[in-house]
This record gives sequence, C-alpha cells and structure tokens, in this order.
Amino acid sequence: MTETSLVPELASVCGPNFDELVQWMVQDASLDRGDRRGPKLI
Repeated sequence: MTETSLVPELASVCGPNFDELVQWMVQDASLDRGDRRGPKLI
C-alpha cells in the first residue's frame, strides 16, 4: 500500500490521514482480541 493507493484515499473521507491509517493497521494487527471488528478508526 502506498499513499497513492485507494485505501488511504477512502480512509481520508472518514478522517484518518495516511500516517494515522498505517499506525492503526499496525496496532490492529498486534492486538489479541476476541472481537474481530478491531478498534474504531480515528
């Protein structure tokens, strides 16, 4: 994924910028949880 990918562009509509999206993805991947929905995006 790069800054020109569609995922960051779509996420920016909800609020997080590219750096925040990547940070959320890293944190989400490292969580051990039963709830598979993950944390709410910023």
